[in-house]
Amino acid sequence: MKAIWDYCKEYPKFRNVTEIGRGIEYKTFKKSVKKEEFKGAVKGFGRFEKRINGKKDISITDVPDYSWLSLEPKDIQNPRSGTKIGLPQVLANRQRSGADIWRIKGLIDFSGCPSTDSFLVIRPNQQLSLSLYVIFALINSPYTSAYMFDNCLGRNNLEGILGEMPVPFKSQDLSKLETLAKKYFEFDRAAFSLKDEQELKQKKKKCLLEIDAEILRLYDLPPRLEKLLLDCFEGVQRKGVAFKFERYYPAGLDSYIPLSVFISEEFKTSTVENITKWVEENRTPAVIEALKKATEDFQGE
Repeated sequence: MKAIWDYCKEYPKFRNVTEIGRGIEYKTFKKSVKKEEFKGAVKGFGRFEKRINGKKDISITDVPDYSWLSLEPKDIQNPRSGTKIGLPQVLANRQRSGADIWRIKGLIDFSGCPSTDSFLVIRPNQQLSLSLYVIFALINSPYTSAYMFDNCLGRNNLEGILGEMPVPFKSQDLSKLETLAKKYFEFDRAAFSLKDEQELKQKKKKCLLEIDAEILRLYDLPPRLEKLLLDCFEGVQRKGVAFKFERYYPAGLDSYIPLSVFISEEFKTSTVENITKWVEENRTPAVIEALKKATEDFQGE
């Protein structure tokens, strides 16, 4: 995947648009982080987990189980970025989610609780003020998981590696991405009856695909590299979602079609007979450029 990172190397680094650190490093974790309240402790996050019916796969729209954390200087080895209270943030798992490519998840903590070094702490740069929803979308994207999978060799997701990741946020319009991410959260806040559960899952999956497609559109990868990236996730269940999500393209598809085009309603309703008509009716600059890049990639094989 080196060709993908090389293609994006001129983009700003993630550390240029956000503040990235990790949570509190304690001298003795067990004495300083407990499930019940104790003297000198504040409510925060101790471990990147949430137990629901015995399972610990936390949803990307949830927050971890709360713990009580000591903020006493005598208990802290290094405060890092974890002691601040009241600053909204995105929290990511420092220890990888598993051995597969879906390695990292990002959760929005709107209240801004303290956290331990089980977490990577990501806050908007005060000068740029990126939306938490935009950061959420990026951290949970296939681009970020693939980047961390390819560049972090050990068990931990390292803040230094994440900080070096190229991001396509310079002078880009991020309003669509923010709107889509907010929409994904609204599905969990809405009241749905049990008979609508399958429909809800389908809508959430569609929205998540649209978020991923918008992230990749912003990165503006050549279609060949975009498909190379997404094919790495084939057959691997996405973490933090309550529905089946094991691939981006149908098995055996070898065409270089950008995800944003592939999931569009216009493309879905197109057939071999009317695909030419579809292209003519949708010759927007973005589609023309995508087709041009696909042709160049094919000729370069």
